[in-house]
Amino acid sequence: MANQKASPHYMDSRLEDTLQAQLNQSLHFTGCMGVNVAINDEKHGVWLGSSGFSDLEAKQALGVNRSFYIYSITKTFVSVCLLRLAQENLLDLDDSLTKWLPKMPFQDLSHYVGC
Repeated sequence: MANQKASPHYMDSRLEDTLQAQLNQSLHFTGCMGVNVAINDEKHGVWLGSSGFSDLEAKQALGVNRSFYIYSITKTFVSVCLLRLAQENLLDLDDSLTKWLPKMPFQDLSHYVGC
């Protein structure tokens, strides 16, 4: 299995090795083709890990700088963030979009579907 790790800041090499081993093992158990992980811990620093392939047929290793298309899953992340902000009374769910994003080119986000 191809893997790559990079540590831009602070991580202890034993912790990096442990994290990379766990990532490799997780990839094996899930059957995923490849995965990238970023951890930013105040105590231990930053770790970027990668395991698997970006192209399985060509056996091209997945690198930590590879971008991914995440498509509609962003809706879930945005929803969770908005609900958390509302829970902390930092915004109201009835606020208009223009209150927070006045330069947004379209204002009706009630039903946008697709990639």
